[in-house]
Amino acid sequence: MDQFFSGDASVWHWIPALSVLTGAVLIGFLVRLLVVRKLRAAAARTATVLDDLLVEALGRRLPIWFALGGLVAGARLSPLPERPVLMIDRVSAALLIVSMSFAATHLLSGFFERHVAKDSPGAAVTSLSRGIMKAVILLIGLMLVLANLGISITPLLTALGVGSLAVALALQPMLSNMFAGFHLTMARPIRVGDMITLEGGLQGQVQDIGWRVTRIIEPPNNLIIIPNNKLSEMILVNQTLPDPSQALVMRVGVGYESDLDKVERAFLEVARQVAAELPGAVTDPEPQVRFESFGESAITVVLVVRVREVRDRIHVSHELIKRIKARCESDGIDIPVPRREVSGEIKVIQAAS
Repeated sequence: MDQFFSGDASVWHWIPALSVLTGAVLIGFLVRLLVVRKLRAAAARTATVLDDLLVEALGRRLPIWFALGGLVAGARLSPLPERPVLMIDRVSAALLIVSMSFAATHLLSGFFERHVAKDSPGAAVTSLSRGIMKAVILLIGLMLVLANLGISITPLLTALGVGSLAVALALQPMLSNMFAGFHLTMARPIRVGDMITLEGGLQGQVQDIGWRVTRIIEPPNNLIIIPNNKLSEMILVNQTLPDPSQALVMRVGVGYESDLDKVERAFLEVARQVAAELPGAVTDPEPQVRFESFGESAITVVLVVRVREVRDRIHVSHELIKRIKARCESDGIDIPVPRREVSGEIKVIQAAS
């Protein structure tokens, strides 16, 4: 310390360094408070989202970058020997690379999420995709940091290559799930937000596709957890692809004495009213009514109404049943209960719900 501070005069040697560091920190915070705020407001007025993401990613880290720049400049103005100054340069550069790597992950993740939302409305980025993207960027940043600190990465890569075989054998189940999740993410047979029906009859909405498992939320709000490798081999029905809208098919039996033209007209009017009034129903294509078959005690009428997505089926069918029953009662259309004659007696058979 005596070589740096020889009496009161040596203290003045540090004033330029401290002044530069303090000034850089203050400028960084002022830029964030004043300039970044104006840039954020200007970016909000543009149609593109890239400038919004860029301002958001850089705005948080500008004070850190100014502080690192002030630290490097202050070290060079200080009475420190060359070796500590060189070490400060390398450490500051390493911290800058790390900070820029996190800024890049924030920028690319946001851009990727918006690209997915634009390409597939309603879909979201999986945690697996987000994790892989961050891991790749941070790995590149780590390699740059090691190279900047003078650490050779060739022996490290060699050691990783030799040890990867043992790791792969030990972690085979986890790697199988990871690659299956990667396949689900890239091939996109299912996406986050899709309503699917599994092979065993379980139904729910895809919440996330992770490194090891896929999470699905059932309509009663129960969580289903399925390993990715099992899900990739399972036969399932995606009720959101290729189009979230789907046909709601309802079958109603009317009596043989019914006027079929009157039945068709009444059912169509009810269906059109429901399609026009309920937000979950679709008016284009229009509802359809078809007579399907002669049953034991009734003629089967098939009513087809389009709904926006699978979750709207129950609300639309609920309203259709209420209105069709009321319309049949007002128009005198008979909806017969199935009957069967057993040993000379007529017994009413409860219709299956």
